[in-house]
Amino acid sequence: MRYLIVILYICVLLLYLNEADIQCTKAYSIICYIQGQSISPTNPFIIVNSNQTKASSVIIFDGQMPIMPNTIFLNNPQISTISINSMNLQQIAPDNFANGGNLKSIIIMKGMIKTLGNGTFKSCTNLLQLQITEQQISFIDINTFLGLQNLQILVLNNNQISSLHPLLFNPLISLSVILLQNNSLNSLDSTLFVKNTMLSGIYFAGNSITDLSNDLFKNQNFKSGSIDFSYNYLTTAQSYGASTINFSFNKLKTFYLSSGESTINIRNNFLRKIICPNSIPTVKRLYLSNNSLSNFLCIRDMHSFQHKTHYTI
Repeated sequence: MRYLIVILYICVLLLYLNEADIQCTKAYSIICYIQGQSISPTNPFIIVNSNQTKASSVIIFDGQMPIMPNTIFLNNPQISTISINSMNLQQIAPDNFANGGNLKSIIIMKGMIKTLGNGTFKSCTNLLQLQITEQQISFIDINTFLGLQNLQILVLNNNQISSLHPLLFNPLISLSVILLQNNSLNSLDSTLFVKNTMLSGIYFAGNSITDLSNDLFKNQNFKSGSIDFSYNYLTTAQSYGASTINFSFNKLKTFYLSSGESTINIRNNFLRKIICPNSIPTVKRLYLSNNSLSNFLCIRDMHSFQHKTHYTI
C-alpha cells in the first residue's frame, strides 16, 4: 500500500510539472538547458532547477513553443541570456519581452517568424546582442528596434528580408557589428547607417544588391573594420577605407580603393581596372584571381610601396 501511495504521488508530481513548470534537463551553475519540451503560452513559465540556483542563461531547444509565454521574464527577471533554437516559434508578440529589462543577449534560431513588429524589444534597454536567424522574416517595422540604444551586435542572417526602411537602424546608436547575410536585399538607402557611427563590421554577403551609394558609410571610420558584400550583383564598388574587404563573386568591372585597406578579396568578378588613391596604398593581401584585368598600375604601386604585399591574379 505504501509503495502504491508513493507511485501515485510521483505521477501527480510529474503531471503537475508537465502542465505548469519547466524543467531544466541540464543545469550547469547558472545555465539552464530546456530540451525537447512543449511549452504552452497559457501556463506560467516557472523554471524547476535541480541545483536550486536561479539561472541567468536559459537555452530552450528541440521542442515545441509556437507562441512565447509572456511570463518567461515576469517569473524569471534575473535572466540575462535567452536562446531559443528549433522550437517552431511562429511569432514574437510586443509584450513577450515586456519584463526583459535585464536581458543582455537574445538568440532565436530555426523558426517560422515572418515579421518583427513595432517596439518588440523596447523594454530590453540593456540588450547588447540580438540574433534572429534562419526564420522567414520578410518585414521589419520601422520601430522594431526602439529602445535598443545599447545594442552592439545585430544578426539577421538567413531570412527573406527584401527591403530596409531608411530610418530602421536610427535607434541603434551603439551598433558595432551588423550581419544580414543570405537575404533578398537588392538595394540599401544611402542614409541607412547615418546614425550608426560606431559601426566597424558590415556583413551583407549572399543578397541581390546591385548598387551601393558612395555616401553609404560616410559617418563611419573603418580603419580596423570589415566589410563583406560578396555574392551580390555589384558592377562597381569601393572599399570605403575598411581594413578587411570582401567583394568576391559579384559582377564588378571597376573597383575603387580609398586608403587604409589591409586585406582585399575581389576574386571571381569581371574586373578590368582597379583605381588607387593618391595616398600610398597600405594593402598587404590582395586576392584577384578569375578577373579580366588589363591595367596593373595600381597593383605595381602597392607592391613598390609595400614589399610584403601578397597578391594572387
